[in-house]
Amino acid sequence: MRHLAFLLLALTSCAHASIPQPVSPPTPEGRAELAENAQALFARHEATGEWSADACQSTAEAFSRVRSTEGREDPRAIYMEGLTAARCGDDARALERYQHALGLAPDFCEARVALGLSQEEQTSRATFEEGVRRDPRCAEAYLHLASTQHRPHERDEALANLRRALAIRSDYLPALDAMAQIHLAEGAAHPERLELAAMVCRQAQLIDRDYAPLYNTWALVDLAKADLAEAAAKLGRARDLDPTFFEAHMNFAQLALSGRAYDDAARAFEDARRLRPESYDAVVGSGVAARALADPARAEAHYRAAIAIDGARPEAYFDLALLYQEHLAGTTAQLEEAEGFLSRFVARARAKDAEVLADTLRWCAPSARRCRPGRAQNLHDALVAMDARADGDRPEWTR
Repeated sequence: MRHLAFLLLALTSCAHASIPQPVSPPTPEGRAELAENAQALFARHEATGEWSADACQSTAEAFSRVRSTEGREDPRAIYMEGLTAARCGDDARALERYQHALGLAPDFCEARVALGLSQEEQTSRATFEEGVRRDPRCAEAYLHLASTQHRPHERDEALANLRRALAIRSDYLPALDAMAQIHLAEGAAHPERLELAAMVCRQAQLIDRDYAPLYNTWALVDLAKADLAEAAAKLGRARDLDPTFFEAHMNFAQLALSGRAYDDAARAFEDARRLRPESYDAVVGSGVAARALADPARAEAHYRAAIAIDGARPEAYFDLALLYQEHLAGTTAQLEEAEGFLSRFVARARAKDAEVLADTLRWCAPSARRCRPGRAQNLHDALVAMDARADGDRPEWTR
């Protein structure tokens, strides 16, 4: 009886417990709705650029719910899990998901393109080539294959691949934009190609007047044609259409600097920095704009922030030398500081800095005619004139 009483007690205590019910797999209509909801969630975060931890988790879980159907895994849902991981900074997870999706569906165009975009260029070219081999109608693979063919002797083949992409999707704006960029790259040697680039941009505009990358490329074409006003207008349009367009902000800022619109340049560089706080070029640009606006303290703070980002690059050291030599009080200590910064620029200068380096180190003999001393000699001569140095004590790094 004790056993029976115990059993009755156990049954009574469980009477109100929730008993798990078997979960039926979703119907085809239900699975389609789950997939549609997951895609909409991804698209919403993609449009706003808002990929917080909560956004990443909820989107990944949405695709996880549609990953398996009827005992089979859904390659598209797995690919979208990878794409979500990539947006959320988990590149290892993204790569694993792309590879898993391709293991299930080797001809899956988008997954193979995503895999290629996650690889180094030397490897990615083969991935894109495999993409068009497996799916000759994979417009994205043709586009990205063309992007790896950027050497001058490869540009004709790149154009051919872009035409193949456009034959599949005549309104494929990224392919038209890439085509305009190739014509632009050829414009220096063949000016008539600039007109072709502009024509492609006009064609793209007829398809979509609100495609921001088009206006950035078109502005670069205008710059190559020395039409600065049109370039500024188009860059402004690109920035308005897509406030997250880093390159458009940077190009507009550089153009504003060259036109001495320093307030506009400063604002554009700040817009760029909000998008990429660790961009060395954007930080240095902010410093240049601050210097032009007669704010040397702010300029110096920007230059030193750039050095903290990448101390191996030379540009910030040169700008600090310029600041201390020409924009402060001109004391002996400041000129010596300028010389120190200039020596660090010289130690770090690269091939692309050759012209500035040569101008910096040009040293004229007293009897030389038609010789303009470089910045290093100007600093040395100023320190000699201030009795801070003997004329023969030329710094070793200037030789």
